[in-house]
Amino acid sequence: MAGLGVALACYALLGARAQSGPACLASGTCPSVAADFRDSSLLQRSHDLSVSFTRKPAKGSRLMQSSWFWRRKVTSDCASRLGVHYESPSACVVTRNNEALLVWVPYGSAPGWDLPGGMKKRGESACETAERETCEETGYKVRAVARLAYNIFKCEIVAANVCRTPVDEGFLRKTWAVKEDLDNLQYRGGTWGDKEGHLASALQSSEPQPDWTDSCGCKTCHGEGFSTTQQQCVVGKTTENNEACACAQQSAAAGEEPVDVCGCKVCAGEGWSSTAGRCASGSDTDPQEACDCQVRNGGGGLLQKSATPRHNNSALLAIKAARTTRKTKVTSNCGARLNAYGKSNAACIVVRDNRALMVWVPYGGQPGWDLPGGSRHHGELACETAEREVCEETGFQVRATRELTHMVFECEIVAANVCKNPVDEGFLNKKWAWSWELDFLQYRGYTWGDKVGLLKMELRHGSLLQSGQATVSSAGALARRSGVSVTSDCASRLNVHSEHSSACVVTQNNRALLVWVPYGSAPGWDLPGGMKHSGESACETAEREVCEETGYQVRAVERLAYNIFKCEIVAANVCTSPVDEGFLSKTWAVKE
Repeated sequence: MAGLGVALACYALLGARAQSGPACLASGTCPSVAADFRDSSLLQRSHDLSVSFTRKPAKGSRLMQSSWFWRRKVTSDCASRLGVHYESPSACVVTRNNEALLVWVPYGSAPGWDLPGGMKKRGESACETAERETCEETGYKVRAVARLAYNIFKCEIVAANVCRTPVDEGFLRKTWAVKEDLDNLQYRGGTWGDKEGHLASALQSSEPQPDWTDSCGCKTCHGEGFSTTQQQCVVGKTTENNEACACAQQSAAAGEEPVDVCGCKVCAGEGWSSTAGRCASGSDTDPQEACDCQVRNGGGGLLQKSATPRHNNSALLAIKAARTTRKTKVTSNCGARLNAYGKSNAACIVVRDNRALMVWVPYGGQPGWDLPGGSRHHGELACETAEREVCEETGFQVRATRELTHMVFECEIVAANVCKNPVDEGFLNKKWAWSWELDFLQYRGYTWGDKVGLLKMELRHGSLLQSGQATVSSAGALARRSGVSVTSDCASRLNVHSEHSSACVVTQNNRALLVWVPYGSAPGWDLPGGMKHSGESACETAEREVCEETGYQVRAVERLAYNIFKCEIVAANVCTSPVDEGFLSKTWAVKE
């Protein structure tokens, strides 16, 4: 049975949000006290739950004007233009005159500066969410022009003061930050992944930058790197080791080993690692690292010869094929297989013998045990990032089998000791953790969302598979347990063909059905729902679990989130035989 989070019901029913006073920036800009929904999956669920309690607003009502009206007015054709046809809480990176737009969010456990963005509305694509939320929080009408991550878009300003009517908690105070501000800002915790990295990539230093070049002639302090595909220097690209090697070999003297501007032996696979503070095998020296090395060395770096021309480096023509060959050694066709085309930093949950693979990350502000995973490489899908990072950190070649969140994947081991050459900081210490250990481990902070919850879910799923409870088809299981079919045609009707643990929001007479889950580390009221059975679509899982936990046969009528469905009651007392932990205590909760 599922413990999908009691706080979800609390947020939806009580609607309470805390506020705290912000501190002023060194530049003199001070934030205001304001609030808005953000991209926490918990709040996403509570928002959808609370929406289900309300009646459809009357035409011309305030709600219609402040929600659907605004969405039509301030969003563009980004869904078709950028090919963004999924729904997700989303945010914008907005720059103007080499400054980035930030908003102050004063509530929650970690108040701070954040990207403008927030919760999705039903039927709205992710890029439309980012455009609308930016307008509602700042007044700026923006247009999404590129997707930076699954839920982050590069946006440009179309007009100012377009949104003038406060929505939810009103407009947020804003600031325009230059690149030099980024390291000193107090950021809001737990939102939008590596937002500081996205901001840094979008901004150039506000100071005039020198025209120092790397071995391929790319201006490192201007953020340039060599692109084999385009055969030229491109802002935002990193000159990879094989590219730097090919360029350096054209200017190196006979018998001289080529090095990059940081002194790394690029032809031996070395690049600069900022974390290690030295050249490291498997690292690529990015433009900022190259610029920093040149600053430390008085502007010339460690190159002894002049850089090669910036274009038409014929020695680089074979690099793309070599790079592709290298990558296919440890990554699979997960993008097409899982229909997972998002690009973001990503991690894997790997379970073997009912234990989960963990790695110890010793650096950063909160060292601890973590999921194997890390930062994506240019052009790499999130699932490929997860597969590659697991291999580089643990030596295991893995295969992503299921998307759990936009940045965490369920992965299975293909082979051991496949990655043998240390990358960046080298292989990490690893352990196989039992389910009972999860509440006692020291975890690395601020990575991968609710990783403990995901680990518990996956270990429980693995236990069910071992006991044979989840290996039967859903039809066979239902016939054995209740003698009747309790699932509908929701898969074809709602076009839901993914398989994962799911839950229902069930309302009746303006009350919501909740179940009491007494087990686990945080017992409490929860949505009815739980673990999937093999061959069962997500909406069928939600329908079956509701029946097994409450006795009600329900029918999924709408998808509210990736793993939550709006369901309506078909009949009572349909499931009469206890399954797993048996029927749960239930209540009907009003919004108050």
